[in-house]
Amino acid sequence: MQAVERLRGGLRDTFARVQQWAARRADAVRERWHRLGDRWYSGLRERIGWVPIGAMAAVIVGLFVWGMVSVRQDMAAAAQQQIELNKADYSRRQEVNALTEELASVGSKAYLEREARAIGYVKAGEIRFEIVNPEALANYTAEENQVLLDEQAIDLALISAQQAYLAD
Repeated sequence: MQAVERLRGGLRDTFARVQQWAARRADAVRERWHRLGDRWYSGLRERIGWVPIGAMAAVIVGLFVWGMVSVRQDMAAAAQQQIELNKADYSRRQEVNALTEELASVGSKAYLEREARAIGYVKAGEIRFEIVNPEALANYTAEENQVLLDEQAIDLALISAQQAYLAD
């Protein structure tokens, strides 16, 4: 038991000596760094002076601000370009939808009839009216134009009835 106590006491003493040595060593290193730092800092300040150091700091801050402004401008330009691309994408999507609908109806009877009427064909028994002088209608009001169209519709109905009667 005494041997264990002696060993413990020796370990405590050794540990205490190691702690003291580490503390002295840390103090010495800290003191050396302080002396080196003070010498470097005071030497720099004496060699260069405050004005050039301040000017250098101002240039660095100016470059940073310029960089930030440039980045913001680039971001604004990219946002504007994205808006334009979104508009173009929307119009393209609408065009694709319209073409898809047209493609679905291409073979249908209604599509063929619409396209034939667009180039001037009429069905059997129909009469095609073409306004050759649209400027003549420019002086009429909307109501007068409607009356003219109604009269033409009545005339067309009479002509169709007459053709049907003659065909029988």
